[in-house]
Parts: sequence; C-alpha cells; structure tokens
Amino acid sequence: MKNLKKSIVFCFVVCFMLCFSFSIVAAEQDIRVSATVDEGKAAENAPVIGTITVTHPIKDAIDPASFTIAGKPLSVEQIKTVPISSDLEVVIFQFQLPGQEKGLYVLPDIEVSIAGKKYHTVNTTYEVVTPQKASRSTPTRSAQPIQNQARHSIAQKSVQNVPGKLLLKAEIVSLPPTYPGQRVKMIYRFYFTGNIELTAESLPLLDAKGLEKVGDKVIRDYQENEWAVQEISQEYQAAAPGTFNFPASSAEGYTYNEDPVSKKRSYIEPKLYSEVTAMSLTVTPFPAVGKPSDFQGAIGVFTFTTSLLTSPKTEVESKMQLALNIFSREAVLATIPAPNIRNQPGIQGLFRLGDLPPVGTIKDNTKQFVIDLYPLSTSVTEIPSIAFSFFDPLANRYDTVHSDPIPIQVLPRTQKKLEEVIQPQQKPIVPEQTVQQPTKPATSGTTDIKPSDTIVNPEAIEIIGNEKLDETDTNSRFFGTWWVLWLIPVGIILLFVQSKLRQYLLTQNATNKNKQSRVLFDEAMQEKEETSKFFEKLEHSLMLKLKEKELISSSGVTADALANHGIEAEVKNFLSSIEELRFAKSTNVNLDVIKAQARQLFDQLEK
Repeated sequence: MKNLKKSIVFCFVVCFMLCFSFSIVAAEQDIRVSATVDEGKAAENAPVIGTITVTHPIKDAIDPASFTIAGKPLSVEQIKTVPISSDLEVVIFQFQLPGQEKGLYVLPDIEVSIAGKKYHTVNTTYEVVTPQKASRSTPTRSAQPIQNQARHSIAQKSVQNVPGKLLLKAEIVSLPPTYPGQRVKMIYRFYFTGNIELTAESLPLLDAKGLEKVGDKVIRDYQENEWAVQEISQEYQAAAPGTFNFPASSAEGYTYNEDPVSKKRSYIEPKLYSEVTAMSLTVTPFPAVGKPSDFQGAIGVFTFTTSLLTSPKTEVESKMQLALNIFSREAVLATIPAPNIRNQPGIQGLFRLGDLPPVGTIKDNTKQFVIDLYPLSTSVTEIPSIAFSFFDPLANRYDTVHSDPIPIQVLPRTQKKLEEVIQPQQKPIVPEQTVQQPTKPATSGTTDIKPSDTIVNPEAIEIIGNEKLDETDTNSRFFGTWWVLWLIPVGIILLFVQSKLRQYLLTQNATNKNKQSRVLFDEAMQEKEETSKFFEKLEHSLMLKLKEKELISSSGVTADALANHGIEAEVKNFLSSIEELRFAKSTNVNLDVIKAQARQLFDQLEK
C-alpha cells in the first residue's frame, strides 16, 4: 500500500510537469514544408508536375531562388498564397521535373531557405504510369457535382470528342416463390462507352429495407461486345414474409476527356441519363398445412445423422456430448438453426441438457452442432432417434428425417476416492492405519453400510507469514512523508504562473495585431497623392482591422463579401464609394476628405 501511494504521487508530479511544459511549447509556431507529385501519379515520358506547400509566419520571407532538389537548383513558380491568420500564411509553389519511364519513384529531398534558415521536405513516392485509352475507362462513381459542365479546354483537342453512351439495368435474382431464410441477390449493371463521370445516382436495391445484408457489395468489370460493363451486386436474406417495393433506379452523368499530363477533364454535352422502373420482391410465408412441430425454418434438402463424441459407457449425471450433423450440397448452411431436441421423444425426463445453446461449425457441406447430455437414470439404455424437419422449396412440401438411436450404458454414480481429489505432489506419505469396526447384526428392512477401512492422516498445513521488514523500510522517504503535501501549493503557483504567461502572450499578440493595422493605416495617411498604393494600403488596413476585431474570418475577404449591417456595412459602403471615384476618373476627388472619412471610420473600429 505504501509503494502504491508513492507511485501515485510520483506519476501525478511527472504528468503535471509534462503538461506544463507542453502548454508553453504549444504557443510557439513552426515552419512546415511539404512536397508531392500531383495525385501521386504522372504520365510516362511526360513532364512530372509537383506542388510545394510552405506554411510560415508572414514576417519570415521565403527565398524563391533557394529551392534545390537533391542538391541541384529547382525552378519554381508561386501560384497561390492563402492567409490562415493575421501572422501566418500558406504559400503554394509549382515545379516541373523531366519525363520518366514507367515505374515507382521517390521524390528527392527539396530544400528551401526561409528567414535565413534551411528547411527540408519529407521524401514521398509517386508512380509513372502509361496513359489509358478512353475506351477502356470505367465510370467514375462519384456523386460530386461537376464544377463546369460546359467546359471546353485545349486538352480536349488531343482526344476524340465523341459523346459516350450510358445504359442502366437492374435484376433481382431469387427462386420463385421466395421463402423466409432464402437468399436473394440484387444486381445493377452499368453499360457504357467512353469515359463517364456520374453526377447523380439512385440505387435503392443496394440498400433494401426489410432485408438482411449478407456480406459486402461485389463489383465486377467486364466487356460485352462494344459495351464496357460494371456490375454491382449485393446479397440479402429474406427474414420475414411480405412484399418489399423498391422505387425507380436512375443514373446520370457526362462523358469526359482527360488530358494524360495535366489530368484536367473536359466534359461533353448532352447529359447522359438512364432509368430502371420500380421493382418488387414477394417473400411467401411457409405453408401451414403439414408443418411439423419441430420445424425450425431450415429450407432445402438435407440428410441428418448423429454421433457420440464421448464414451457410450458413463455414469448418472455425467456429461455426454452428442454431435448433430446436417448435410446439404445446395442449401445455405450458415442460416440453418440447431434442431430443438428438448421436446424430442425419449429426451424429456431421461436426459438433462446443457445450459449453453449449441454453436454450429461448418466444414465442407456439413454443419455440426454439439449438444451436452446428462443421463438422469441407470434405466436409460440409448440416445433415442432425433428428428430433423425441413421445407423443400422445389417440391413445395415438408420432410422429416430421423437419425439412428445410439446404445449407451449408464452406471450408478460412485463416490470419488480421496486419492483422486488430492493432487499427486500433495499426497501425504504416511503409514495407513487399519481400524477394526464393530460388526453389527443385520436387521430386516435395513442395508449394511460399510465405512471406509482406511484413514489417511493429512500432512500439516504451513501458514506463510508476512514479509519481514528490513532497515530500508524504517527510513522515511520524501514521497512517504507529509512534506509531499507541499506539492499542492507549488502546483497551484505553477498553474497561476502559466495562466499569467498565457494572458501575457495573448496580450502581446493582440498588441502586435493592432500595430499591424495601425501602422498600415498611418502609412496610407502619409501618402500625398491619389495613387493605387494609397487605396490598396487603406483598404488593406480596414479589412485587417475587421479581422483583428474578429468581425470577419480572414483579411483576404473582399469588400463585396462584407455584411450589410453594422460597422461592416459602413466599411463596405466607404470602400465602394472610393472605387467608384477611382474608376470613374472623377475630377471632384478630394484626398483630404477621403482621409478624414477614413480616420473617422478607423477610430470607430478601434473603440
């Protein structure tokens, strides 16, 4: 118990110190550089196009001329800058490598200089593949909308611009009539030519309500004359009788051509559409006429046998294991329940069954259940014939098969000897003492009871004492004394310091933000003429101030996207009026008036 208390206190102190350290480290910002080949693939013998993403503080400048790959200079092009906060941004560069042969490659280490320090990317892999012909492509099973349905690009000229074809078919495969427990397969087949991107699809057969799914969907691609076919199937099991209705199925999309290098798609009108009418499935209930009392729902044609897994010679209330073997070449054995033998003739009153339900195992075409039986009397001479009933859907009738009886011998239950109870290594080695018992005369109506002639003296029981204390256990340790309670006020002080440090860092960050918008605004006010630089600084300072006040999510938001109420609406109207004066080239522009209005608006934002 003492060691447990020490361990708990020690773990508390260590965890507290780690959390305190991590909370301070988390306040620091790091620079991240990553590089990938677009989509992880490139066309064979075509330029390899890649992207470099740099996340860094705005104050730390990136040197575009410092990019190197495997120690050699790398030419890059800056394509986008995305601000993610007032002092952090993501810059995206694009680079190009010479064409390569088909195979798997590792993108070498890329190095860049940021604020005078070198940063490296982590190696990634990409694959160079042979471009596939459009006629061999499968439809893109994507329900996402196409960004530009009428898009035509230069890449479209390099491929054959012929609209494709799309045909949807559906099928429900089942044996008529279908009974509970039988399996049903729902199938969709997409017949198509060319490349097709599906923009919308409704496939209710793949999510059939009221039926139990068996396994996952199976997708198969094959060719049928001029058509490429994609087949999607899902297997179900009918659990209960009834009629299940499925609405119409449909699929629509566009034929597209894809440039093997840039991977850009050009879509071809008109939109392709195909529909399948509504379908239904009827599950017929089992006939009530001639239904056996022991019928458990097995459907098919079966043979049935039983076998004894334990010795046929046993004692009263001793366990015997009986195997029930159900054989069929065509039926689905996984759905076959165990026969109910509790109410079978020759079982009730003569055997006691195990408490746990039997679990079936399937091997080849046989399903086996193992039943625990306990004979209750020496008069039991056999395990009786067991009946197994099933329904034959082809003959539309019930059948019952019986197993052969198994002869057994049940002996009276005997008392176990003491030597069988004591383990061999614990048997006492003591001389046996024979005690002569007095002989009592037999009386009529009574049975002589002979006591045991042997008395065994058990060996002495050794009681193991408590562990002895040594000198180290008598010495007081720091974590085992009351001094450990001083860790509580120390921890409170550390939490207080951490809170003040966090508040200080947030205050400094807010001060820096205010300085950014204020400095930018003052620079704009110092401009003497109506230059584009003046208007850009003025607009940027106002939008940055809105971001610092958390009225907008990013300073990169345009003025048109501002709200039409509150201070945002005033900033929006002010910037719009300036734009109208600039582009209308009005001669009535008064720079001092604009600056006065801007100061008044900026002062309102600072309140």
